[in-house]
Amino acid sequence: MTLDKLNANKIVDTIFNIKDRKLLEQILVKHINDGTIAPIIENMVNNINPSKHKYPATPITPPDLVQALFDVSDRVPDYYSEVLNAWLKVLLVRVVYLVLNNKNDQANSYKILKQAIPKSRELYAPFALINSLDRDPNLILDNNHCKHLKKLCVERVSQEKFDDLVKHTYFVDTLACWQRWDDSNKYNDFIAKLKESDDKLLRLMERFFKEDNKDNEDKYENKEIFRYQKFHKLIADMDKTKDKLEDIRKNNSDLYKKYKNCIDKYIANYDTREDMRYHYADMD
Repeated sequence: MTLDKLNANKIVDTIFNIKDRKLLEQILVKHINDGTIAPIIENMVNNINPSKHKYPATPITPPDLVQALFDVSDRVPDYYSEVLNAWLKVLLVRVVYLVLNNKNDQANSYKILKQAIPKSRELYAPFALINSLDRDPNLILDNNHCKHLKKLCVERVSQEKFDDLVKHTYFVDTLACWQRWDDSNKYNDFIAKLKESDDKLLRLMERFFKEDNKDNEDKYENKEIFRYQKFHKLIADMDKTKDKLEDIRKNNSDLYKKYKNCIDKYIANYDTREDMRYHYADMD
């Protein structure tokens, strides 16, 4: 299904005039599921443009809009916008930034995020936004604000059950932020508990495989590789992990059958391992 510019404009006008956050989220989810969310997010970026002093007159309040965007962020597809030369997930986070930057009110921006992060059902947008604001000079938060919001992100992710956590789209990069921001030992406790279960460790390892587009004589080749260095940094020693997997392959038939693809690929590619190039959504 496609959505022309005129219809996208009408839908965005509708979105900016909705007073009910749940209804707003339903509209966003519908267009995500229909494959028509790209022109809507592109249009939202263009309709909130501080450099042109262009803001929509909108009954929807900034807290409700930010919360709705947070709550759908993991479901936004990996799609590159040729219109705005950026990935769609990045543009969604850009919309949040523009909404908060509307009045250059740091106290209000902080208040909105302080309420939205603990309630967010998804992790990508809150983590990506705070990671970006923490690294670059910005107008919408000061350093103390960022410091406290990072703690809220740590609290939010540490409360997630393992089975739910590994389902998040950018789970690995969320872990990278969690490790970097955590001064309460929650991350280390999570990893220590995870290592007590070979099954959980292998489920987690499956998420460290990712497709990387490599140039091959002017052609793109999709190659699934394991992010060895990131795994080593975030989870466990690479050599010890290889020994563990070889032992499982040799002695634990049930676990090996369940995770055969993961185990075999990790071991087979270990000596010639390479890590991915930078990916647009990486947060470390």
